[in-house]
Parts: sequence; C-alpha cells; structure tokens
Amino acid sequence: MSAANESMPFTPTPEDLAALTGWWMRHRPRPAREWGVTAVLVFLHACLSLVLFLALVGTYHIFFPYPAPFRLFAALAGIVLAGATLGALIERRWPALFGTFDRHHADGPAGPRRFRVAPEGLICMLEGSFHEYAWRVVSPLTTTAARLFLTIDDRPVTIPRRAFVSDEHFREFAALAEQYRQQALAPAPGTPT
Repeated sequence: MSAANESMPFTPTPEDLAALTGWWMRHRPRPAREWGVTAVLVFLHACLSLVLFLALVGTYHIFFPYPAPFRLFAALAGIVLAGATLGALIERRWPALFGTFDRHHADGPAGPRRFRVAPEGLICMLEGSFHEYAWRVVSPLTTTAARLFLTIDDRPVTIPRRAFVSDEHFREFAALAEQYRQQALAPAPGTPT
C-alpha cells in the first residue's frame, strides 16, 4: 500500500488527457495583454469584413472609385486579410479546435508515473527520471471526484483517482499536498507582509 503522500504508478489514458484539456482551457492563466490583442483582432476583422462586404455587394463604385483590376485585387486582399484575422481570433480563443494544446508537453511523456508530496515540493517520478518541483511553481490543486488537476510552471498535470488505493487515500494526498503548499508559501514568522 502507498503512503498518504504518494500515488501508485499510473499511465495517463486518453480520457485523462481529454479531461486535462477541458480543465486547462477553463483554468489556464490569461495575461491582461491577451485580452487587448483579442480586442485589436476583433476590430481589424470587423473593419476588413465591412470593406470586403462593401466591395462585393456592388457599392464598390461609391467606396472604391478605382479601375476594375484594382477593385478585384482589393476584394481578394480583403478576403485573405479577413480570413487571416478570423483565423487568428479562433486560434487565440479556441486553441483546442486546432490542436494547439500540446498534450505531450501538458502531461509529460507517455509511460507510468508516480507523484509524491513532501514539505520541500512535489516530486514526479517517471520511468527512468525524477523531477522535483518547489511549491512556489505548483498551483493550488483542483479536486474532482475522478481527478486532481494542477499546474507546474504553467504546465497542466492531472492525477487520476485510480492512482490511489482508496477514496480516503485520494483525499489525504490532496489535503497533504495543499497543506505542504500553504506552509511553503506562508511568510516566515516576523516577516512583514
């Protein structure tokens, strides 16, 4: 039987990775500048779409009093640029649709792994390797009935319930991990906050 601070070895399944993808899309960090870039892309797409619409509906002689070859070039350029900005918007807002969620990077290489929590940090033991992460780079755990989710240096990780002997072992591991994390991140006594 595994100790309360250690999971049993497990290999992530496609279901684990699908759950991890869904969790990451809802909980990934979003810097403030990302919203600004998205707003600029929305504005550009709206402007380009309006120009494209006006060029294609026949009002080009009012808005584009230029020779026909130039109007055709403007319409084609509008189509390309409107498509590019729409593609950039979709890529930014719904990355899972385009496979930009790197599953290999997200949960590490394939193969069995085991996690251990200690006052110093989270330890991940993969086949043939050993990684120790200080609690300052580990996010708070999100616990569901079937999995634990967390991030290590903005890299999402899941630990499924089946990696524990019982529900009690699962809960003890999560509570111990959060306790160690809180203790490690707490300011030292006498330190001004």
